[in-house]
Amino acid sequence: MKPMYLLLSFMLVFSTFGKSEMFNNSLKKPPIYKPDDPVDILISDAMKLAIHGDIFQFYEAADKILPDIKNNLQKGMWLFYLVAAVPFVDDTVESNTEWLLGKADLDYQVKEKMMISFFPKEIRDLNKPGNNPELIAMRELFLVYSSVILNQFRQELNHLFLYTYKYDRFLYLCNADFVNDRKKFLKYGNYMNIRIGRQKKLTAMIHGMEDDLVGLLVQFYPAKAAHVKKYLNLAGYGDQEIPDLLDRTIGRVPKAAYLYRGFPKNRNNKKEYVESKN
Repeated sequence: MKPMYLLLSFMLVFSTFGKSEMFNNSLKKPPIYKPDDPVDILISDAMKLAIHGDIFQFYEAADKILPDIKNNLQKGMWLFYLVAAVPFVDDTVESNTEWLLGKADLDYQVKEKMMISFFPKEIRDLNKPGNNPELIAMRELFLVYSSVILNQFRQELNHLFLYTYKYDRFLYLCNADFVNDRKKFLKYGNYMNIRIGRQKKLTAMIHGMEDDLVGLLVQFYPAKAAHVKKYLNLAGYGDQEIPDLLDRTIGRVPKAAYLYRGFPKNRNNKKEYVESKN
């Protein structure tokens, strides 16, 4: 058993590498607008923090701006863009533990609140006749940012960690030098508690975001399954994952029937799925 645990621990360590440490410059920006009030200055300052990689300060700034932009399309979309483009605080780095302890997972909270609470009237009313191309383009960006954030949360979820952390902790506690150094002992305890707590929060947060995103996609594209699939793929769902996602969110209701076309009724049968695509 011990070699297997060590292998899992080894995989765990290396599975946390490769996280994005940089601002995502490839993400499309919202249309330019002219700053005209103090909120715009705050967004401009937050952008500088984001681009320079000061993500602790960025999340603190974004959290303060959020209440003021919930019903403002342009300002809200700029903050949405920044929140989607900035990575999570890396909880595998022990030096980040102090900030995470003091701020209670503020990075998770800001991304979740941005995705769930920002839904301006212009976006809500886009299914009405006579909408202009600029607003339709803004809606598409809204869905892109939502999909990107959901994908980030899904990538953050590490099922392997929840299986191996107890053994990793056991190895540390068996180290006499480590146990006798109370400062190191407490530091490690805080580090592990932060990581465990964050991992345990993710599943519920992801399920809530899935419900919101699928609901929006069905609302915005009531007869365009290809559009819905595009955003779900952007959120990290492979084609074979989509039916299960639909089942646990909107379900097999009449208005969602078009989304199930092309998928097998018995989704455990991979051959049936492949044939249905051809």
